[in-house]
Amino acid sequence: MITWMQKHKKYLVVTIWVSVIAFVGAGFVGWGAYSFSNKDSLIAEVGDKEIKVNDLQEEYSRIYSFYANMFGNNFNKEMAEQLQLENMAIKNLIDSTLFLNLADEFGFMVLDSEISKKIVSIESFQKDGIFDKDIYISALKRARLKPKDFEASIKKEILMDKVKDIFDINSSDLEINSINSAFYMQDRIYFTKIDKNLLELNVTDSGIKNFWEKSKSNYMTKTIYEINAINLSINEVNLSKNEIEEYYNHNKIEFKDSDGKILSFEDAKNEVQKELKFKEAKKMALKKYLKLKKNKIKVDTLRVNEGDINFNQVALSKLNGIKVGETIKPFRVENGFLVVKLINKTSPEIMSYEDAKALVVVDFKKSQGVKALEREAKSRVDTFEGEDLGFISRDDVSKFGLNEEESLKVSERIFGSKKAKGYIILNDKAILFKISNQRLPKEGDMENLDFINQNLLNIKDNLVNSKILDILKNRYEVKLYYKNSKGN
Repeated sequence: MITWMQKHKKYLVVTIWVSVIAFVGAGFVGWGAYSFSNKDSLIAEVGDKEIKVNDLQEEYSRIYSFYANMFGNNFNKEMAEQLQLENMAIKNLIDSTLFLNLADEFGFMVLDSEISKKIVSIESFQKDGIFDKDIYISALKRARLKPKDFEASIKKEILMDKVKDIFDINSSDLEINSINSAFYMQDRIYFTKIDKNLLELNVTDSGIKNFWEKSKSNYMTKTIYEINAINLSINEVNLSKNEIEEYYNHNKIEFKDSDGKILSFEDAKNEVQKELKFKEAKKMALKKYLKLKKNKIKVDTLRVNEGDINFNQVALSKLNGIKVGETIKPFRVENGFLVVKLINKTSPEIMSYEDAKALVVVDFKKSQGVKALEREAKSRVDTFEGEDLGFISRDDVSKFGLNEEESLKVSERIFGSKKAKGYIILNDKAILFKISNQRLPKEGDMENLDFINQNLLNIKDNLVNSKILDILKNRYEVKLYYKNSKGN
């Protein structure tokens, strides 16, 4: 998933217009250490405004939550580091602060009544359609936000909206019609498939060996870790009823039903017990961690390979980032906490031809298949007849008789082609196409016009914002004191 995210990163960037409201229930997310010049709590100065540590922490938490909500449990802090979310957060803050400087220069103000009106209109803070102060305070507490800080963020958002309204751009009828016509343009397509399995492949032992010689660095052994591991289960924690009740009484606001009502002790008992067990298990795990770190406890040595699906994947990821002799602090797993110490590490090596041959044969056949498909497609593309699919648009992908992913690739290739004839190589087949005619869509053939118009507005909005930011960076001085955990 991380490869896909990096490839499509430009589409996933959280812009400066993302609202704090959307993440008020997400809570704070901590991350790496910081170093600063002579400014203890200052991240940057933009014009006459300051950006402080807590601003960066809050912005990072919002962006992290955005991706976590989009990708669910598949998203983690390692992925956040690869996507450079810290750098994204500081950029967002600088960009938004540039606009806030412009708001001050224009003399824009936000009244307390505007802030109140905005807050009471937020559905997350309402009960039966009416603002509920208890729900409001509880939601902010879960997000680790003070009311004054949240209200300050709302004030900034209102100011941003006022600045944005100045540069609000509408699309002309000509632009909308041009985009819609281009998007729904219909091509008359002639189409045929070439199946790789029907082609003769030149697969010989010498060819396989030669293929391995040229690409042997692609065939590596896996990293081997020798470790000591302690898995401390919450089942090892014993609690009395009094301890559970006392914890509930101090934290009852955290245990609510789907309607936001605080659960009784009996209804919340199992959840309370589990949460308290995790807290106590973490204390026990920290003691084990210190003993393991100082070699005061004996643990059997395990050997695990990189990518071993039978071992905790978070632990494997963490092992990749530590040195031999280091111990990973306790981290939460499904039913407790895991502590791991790295005893030895064997780095990957190039596999011998004999060990790699089974993998090489598969890749060699795939390579030969692509070459055979290329040769066959090139020899036939100018003369093939093919099946007449009639007039189709970008949305008519079902007519290709392929799976969804393949159909989208073929559609993109055809409608992005500047030539009337062409081909595309898929995994096990080649698709030949010929465009014999084109026609503009009829009015009834165009759907989702509002969606397309909104995307057009977004594109124009982003272009305008980019140009305005270039001007503002020359207008207001930006001093950056921030260094992330990587020292950048």
